[in-house]
Amino acid sequence: MPSTCPCPPPGFRFQPSDAEIIGFYLINKILGRPNAFDVISTVDVYSNSPDQLPLGNAGHFEENEWYFYTTRPNSSHFLTKDGYFATSMDEQIFHNNQVVGFKQILRFYLGRPPTGMKTNWVVHEFRVNPNIFPAGKLDNVLQVKLSSFVMCKILHTQELFIKLSEKRVRDERDSLMIDTDEMHSKRLNLQIR
Repeated sequence: MPSTCPCPPPGFRFQPSDAEIIGFYLINKILGRPNAFDVISTVDVYSNSPDQLPLGNAGHFEENEWYFYTTRPNSSHFLTKDGYFATSMDEQIFHNNQVVGFKQILRFYLGRPPTGMKTNWVVHEFRVNPNIFPAGKLDNVLQVKLSSFVMCKILHTQELFIKLSEKRVRDERDSLMIDTDEMHSKRLNLQIR
């Protein structure tokens, strides 16, 4: 599902910090505030295997990295038709010494728990801390949105690892390559002086 906002300008890269994801994107989306720079689509992340999501080639995201808004399932199990998401403990996200949100890392497995096969798909799920809103501002609708609406950063780790490894090997090889003609001419210059 394409984003409803205009396309970002050429060269734009979406690289927000965890606190920016919470404070600038997710809170504004939950509150229904317009954001001209929001390049994220809303997709049902947890009903599908990550490779079945509309990943496409979003030129504004980093390679092997995609962002989506989604609604979190009510259950503690994140089952899809061919796999499941295993969850980790919540990490607190701070801004100005205040916990503004939480990040949970989920790994996708093929099959059924506990015998599933680990894949290279990882999801970083971001949730707003409802305690940052004054109690009087939390009506039932806002409470439901805060507890269920999240932003997900989808990562395909193997391809990313392979590309980084290949780049390191190329960089190391390039730094070790010595131009023998240049070295020979420098040695001759040293002997002439």
